[in-house]
Amino acid sequence: AWDNGKYVAAIPKNVKYKRAKGNPNAPCYSDPAARKAFADQLKRFIEADRKGVDKSQWRILYSVDQNDGFGNNCKCDDCAKYPSVSDANIDFTNAIAEIIEKEYPEILVQTFAYQHTQQPPKKIKARKNVIVRSCNSEIVAPLLPGTSQGDILAGWRNMAENLAVWAYWKPYAGEETPYIKPRKVMQQEIKFCRDNHVLTYYAENERPNLRNFWPLQYYL
Repeated sequence: AWDNGKYVAAIPKNVKYKRAKGNPNAPCYSDPAARKAFADQLKRFIEADRKGVDKSQWRILYSVDQNDGFGNNCKCDDCAKYPSVSDANIDFTNAIAEIIEKEYPEILVQTFAYQHTQQPPKKIKARKNVIVRSCNSEIVAPLLPGTSQGDILAGWRNMAENLAVWAYWKPYAGEETPYIKPRKVMQQEIKFCRDNHVLTYYAENERPNLRNFWPLQYYL
């Protein structure tokens, strides 16, 4: 994410780029200098990860993600010209991915479709080396055909060749019942993702060991 030490804090202090209007911990999507700064920082991460590591173990997926929090995107006049925030985010990610592809054609650059960017873009499609990870933090929102989440995934299918899903199987903390995702829905979601050629499915699931037989439950 932008401000957790992975990008904004890691970019050298002498590198100047435009910060998001209204949020100094995020970049301006439309600023060419911001795009280059993030691509250069991603290159540094890649080089550090590969140093002294056998080629068979090199990572091939890197995330360039927005922060938690709704509406923390840049609100400058240039970014406001995009038809949606999702268009702005995909355009920003595409620019980074295009730079990365020149040296690392095997790498996928991942970005979130989350909160204010969850809805599919209206015009700008993701590049072939971009993976879009759809995430809805409403615990009980199933990702199934005919649901709002299913419709969102179908919309992204038209705008991105590579898709991923970040699902929630329980709340962050506290009482679980009735806010745990039923195992039948878990199974149906995974099948739905398989049928829609989703590359990865990640389930956020804090402290599952508080439940009896939780490994068996998820296996089933």
